[in-house]
Amino acid sequence: MWRNSNAQQVLQLYKLILRLHRSLPLEMRILGDEYVKEEFRRHKEIGTEDRAVFLKEWIAYSVQMTTQLSGLHGSEKLGSQLTEDQMEAFKDDQLGQLYQLYEESSKPILSKDKSDNSR
Repeated sequence: MWRNSNAQQVLQLYKLILRLHRSLPLEMRILGDEYVKEEFRRHKEIGTEDRAVFLKEWIAYSVQMTTQLSGLHGSEKLGSQLTEDQMEAFKDDQLGQLYQLYEESSKPILSKDKSDNSR
């Protein structure tokens, strides 16, 4: 469980990330919000060493999102490519999650008009 001293910081980070996601296109926001919520829930009971890595990575994500969203002019891409070292550092279950995220983000986007006409 997050210790009381860290709980407030974790909650602030969690809320910051969800606020940053408000600036994303709707499909990305929905996918990102679901992923963030699940990851924070899944990592409530991690050990001290893993907690430090978890928070470090989510802080880096929030900094990257802040930077990219502040300079976004519509044509720029969000995110960054994972390095080979980053990929090799993932555990098997993390690679599985990454693949699932890739599959979800690769699905075609149905517009509201198309989904309404199929009824």
